[in-house]
Amino acid sequence: MQHENRMPRLLLLASTLAFAAGCSIVNDADDFVIDEGCNLDLTIERFIPHVRQRVEYRVVHEDGDGIVLDDGRVTPRLDALAVFEPLGFENGRLIMPGSVFPQTSTGLRAGGVDFWADVNRTMGFQFDPSSADHGWSLSDICRDLPRATANVPVSPFFADADEGSVFVHNVDFDDLIDPDGLPLGVEVEFEGLAGGLPDGVNVDDVRVEVHVEGVELPARSGTLGEREDRAVGFWRTNSIRALLDRDLILTGSAQLPSILIDGENYRVRVLLDVDGDDFFAAGGTDRAFEFEFPATEAGLPLCALRRDENGLCERTGRKFNSAGEGEDVTLISVLVNPRDEPSAVDEAADNWLQIIP
Repeated sequence: MQHENRMPRLLLLASTLAFAAGCSIVNDADDFVIDEGCNLDLTIERFIPHVRQRVEYRVVHEDGDGIVLDDGRVTPRLDALAVFEPLGFENGRLIMPGSVFPQTSTGLRAGGVDFWADVNRTMGFQFDPSSADHGWSLSDICRDLPRATANVPVSPFFADADEGSVFVHNVDFDDLIDPDGLPLGVEVEFEGLAGGLPDGVNVDDVRVEVHVEGVELPARSGTLGEREDRAVGFWRTNSIRALLDRDLILTGSAQLPSILIDGENYRVRVLLDVDGDDFFAAGGTDRAFEFEFPATEAGLPLCALRRDENGLCERTGRKFNSAGEGEDVTLISVLVNPRDEPSAVDEAADNWLQIIP
């Protein structure tokens, strides 16, 4: 099954549009048909046990360059990352436009998503019977879309999305593999976030989201010269109070490591759901802040010293592996002050997450 990438802001060049609209590429060597890739479109249901836990989605595929592990499995490549600190809901649908890569060869894992709940709070996925995190793996989600329930409401802003997948919580856990990521990531720091809210707004009712999109990245098809915009990062906390609660937020800021291609351009949108209705609406009290920058650490000052004229700096972050051990990664840090002039909210483009009652 193939699907069109029709989400707003997924701006492809003409040749890429034709590819995404249902065309496929045939490898003459073995008549292998390359799928087109798709949006990550995943609905999770009955995740009551994990509402107050950190949950992570890793959009991955195999590119032929992974490391073969002792058990014969191969490390996948990390294509996009979504982090919920904490999850904050029982049922919800997340769409990340254009984030899933196509399968490019037989024998390689097609684009899929590995997702897990940090039950033991080590920040890294651990498959240990005594203190196991809960993890699941969905492969080939562009062609095998198990929309298992017919009772998932869809807002009009999700109407042009792929059919997507529905996953109902179960206890059939998978042993996930830590993926290979890119050399750079992004961090969003918040300055006086609660103090910048309108009078009378309860900080418990304001959720915060961070969306990261690549701007004219090399196309997922691998065709030389083709470029496309696509989602690479998503971060959410269900309230500013939770953001300030170190028992729930272990990093103290929004951190999305290993998702930026060195030398490419990215757009970061920070969204505040001020009216607390779980929807980003234009013309009201909700706020958006947007930043665009090239992903390069060259010339950026260290955050411990200062920020440059665009409010950017570089810091060392931590990426946690399956042993719960931290690995140093480089993060480009963006500073958000809600007292700054906000950008306009784009209802059709900004609502990546739909919380389902």
